[in-house]
Parts: sequence; C-alpha cells; structure tokens
Amino acid sequence: MACGEGSLAVNWSWILVLLAGINSTFGNILLKKSQETDISFVKSLLTIEFLGGIFFYGLNVVFFAIALRHLEVSKAYPVLASISFITLLFMSFLFLNEPISISKSVGIILILMGIFFLTQ
Repeated sequence: MACGEGSLAVNWSWILVLLAGINSTFGNILLKKSQETDISFVKSLLTIEFLGGIFFYGLNVVFFAIALRHLEVSKAYPVLASISFITLLFMSFLFLNEPISISKSVGIILILMGIFFLTQ
C-alpha cells in the first residue's frame, strides 16, 4: 500500500457510509409511500414504491459492506444510523408532510452528541 493510500480508503469509506445512510432514507420514504394506498398489503409489495424501497435498501447494504472493509463497525454503524435519522426527519417533512416537533429536534441533537462520543 502506497503512502496515504490507507487514509484515502478510509475517507472514501466514510463517504460510502454517508451514501448508505441517504439510501436508507430513500428506502424508508418509498416504503412508507407504498403503504399509503387502498390496495391490499400483498399487492403493495409489487408497487414501484415498494420495489424502489428494496432497491435503495440494497444499495445501503452494499455501500455499508464496502465501507466496513476499512472502518470499525462500532464507529461506522452509529454514524450510518444518525445520518439516516437526520435525513429521514427532513425528507419525511418534505415528502410525507410529517411535522418536525421540538422533541424530535432535541432527539436529533442528543443523537448527534451520542454519536460524537461513540466515535471518539
């Protein structure tokens, strides 16, 4: 491994964790959209929203697995989860009209504080 190659791999791995978190959010939004219909649950499993959700969850797993080649899971997973929590809060507000309450905002701040301490 050339000088600096290891740190480059670690930096790219953190970018993959970020992308995995964003893909998890897209998967969750699409999963929710797939259940906002009058069709049966079984039929909802064949909707474009549900299948899209599976696709984004799959990307999440692939990106995260690659990232774990260079990162500690005990640090990477909490970061992945926090990215998902934060982006999901804003995306569900924008696309699902879910409210952002004071308690949700405080919860996000506490999560961020916890992630900071976990990754030290």
